[in-house]
Parts: sequence; C-alpha cells; structure tokens
Amino acid sequence: MSPPVRVAVATLACLCALFALWVRAENAIGVTYDVPAAAGTGGEPERTWGSYDPDTLYHVRRVARGVEHDGWVASHDLRLDHPHEPGSLGTAIPWPPTYDLLLTALARRAGPDFDALFVDSEGTTVDAALPTAERARIERLVATVPMVCGTLAALLAALFGAGLAHRLAPEDRRGLAACAAAVVCGLTVAATFGHTRYSHLGNGDHHAFVSLLHLVLLGLTGSALCREHIVQPVRSAVRGGLAGVVAGLLVTSWTASILWVALVQAALVLRLALPFPDVEGGSGRANARGLPLFATSFHKTALLVLVPAVIESPFSSTTP
Repeated sequence: MSPPVRVAVATLACLCALFALWVRAENAIGVTYDVPAAAGTGGEPERTWGSYDPDTLYHVRRVARGVEHDGWVASHDLRLDHPHEPGSLGTAIPWPPTYDLLLTALARRAGPDFDALFVDSEGTTVDAALPTAERARIERLVATVPMVCGTLAALLAALFGAGLAHRLAPEDRRGLAACAAAVVCGLTVAATFGHTRYSHLGNGDHHAFVSLLHLVLLGLTGSALCREHIVQPVRSAVRGGLAGVVAGLLVTSWTASILWVALVQAALVLRLALPFPDVEGGSGRANARGLPLFATSFHKTALLVLVPAVIESPFSSTTP
C-alpha cells in the first residue's frame, strides 16, 4: 500500500471512528441524580449521571465489590436469589470474570492484588463500604467503556476492510478499493443499530467489548491465512498465539463466544483442504506450511487463558 493510500485510509478510518463516537454519545441513556457530600464535610450534593440499564448496574455492583476486595471479582452473590441458607456463598454469578476484571482494574487504576491469593495474606480489603461518590464514579466508568469499545471497533473494521480490499483488488484499482472498503466497513459498524444499542453511552454491558475482540480475532486470523503469511512458520506461530489469547479472553468474557472459536477452526480446515494458489502462482497444500503452527499455538494459548477461569468457575463443582 503506497504512502498516499495509507494516509487516505487512516484518515477515513479515523473519521469513521469519530462518527461512531458521535452516534453513541448522541444516543446516550441514563439518569441524573445528586450524590450527597461526605459525612461531616458540610458540602453541597454533587450532580452526576448514571445508568438505568439492569445489566449495567449489576456490572457496577460486581466491579464495586472487586474494588473493595483486592481487585478480584466474586463468583457468588448473596443478594442473588436471596435468601440463602446460613453459611452459603450465595448464588453463582453466570457471567465469566474477564470483562469485570478489566473494569475493576480500570476503576482501581491497578491490577488485582496477587498477594491476596496466599492463605497467610491479609490482602488489601477495605474496612468499610465504598463512599457514594466512589460508587458513582465506578458507575460512570462502567457506562462509558463500551462506547470506547464501539469507537475502536469502527476504526479497526475500516482498517481491516481496507487491507483486505487492497489485497484482493486488481493492481490498478487497489487504492480506490481500499478507501471504499474503509468507508463501507467503518460506517457499517458505526451505524448498525444492534452495535450502537450495546455501545452507546450509558450501556455498560459486556457485548461491545466482546464485539471488539471478535473483530480482532477475525482480523488476526484473516491476516495469518493470507497466502503471503501462511508460508512463514515462525510468524504463523506468533499470530496463532496472539489469536489464541484473544479467543481465551473472548470465552472468559462471554461463554457463547466459543462459537467464534469454532468459526476460526472451520476456516483452518477449509484453508488446509482447499488448494489455494501460493505466492508463486502454484497450487496445492504444501504452501500452507505455517498452518499447523498457527493452529497449534492458537489452541494451546487459548486453553492457557481459559484454565484459570475454568478452575475458579462456580459451576465447576455442580456441572464439571
């Protein structure tokens, strides 16, 4: 891709991202309310905003509990399906932990406290519930992150689409094809109702984050399977490892994302079975010598990312 085309594609992708951000900000949902001043300060209540989406508010609760307890999110909740028998941990939380761990790290401005995992550790658990102002800050954070994810998704869709079009178009039309693909792909993500619905300001659910990871996974896999890259064993292994990390984060953020892993597996089988032409114009399966390394590193890395969440799953004892 020539420098002028690169500049044009980057500019169009950024414009699509700005449009996506505007759409999500203009379609914001939420409520305004007063946050009382800290006790004993005599200050005036502070006007702020929050979300009324129920899934968002439960993410807020889970993140607030994580901030209170070492940065680790809980797998059970006594306030779900209340009341419980004495000594019960509460109802198992059906959501996997990765998305809420990310939000908790953003809220704490630090990762989880690994020292708290040791038996003799006192941890960093706070002695009292979070102040109302801090909970309001967490609510605003949770309700804003998906908007950022939606904006990044539009940007990446434009860039990935431009790259694919430039690779497939006739040589004399590659620049035009790349620019057109950037606009179409970027605006499709930016303006699609379903994507906007789950990534506008005020919605803190995990689907916009999952959609962004889906896009990254497809982009990595598509790049790795192109005929110029699949003949490179070492780079294929690296790309497979990166795609495996993304796949593991996907499944541990939303369990149904296992379907996207199956889609990648189907693409690998097709790439192996079909005699695509190689770089020199020949055909056959030997030109895909990087494919086994991509597949191996993809699956092994994804399993490594999955293992901690599987071990800590509240359902591992009831439905192993």
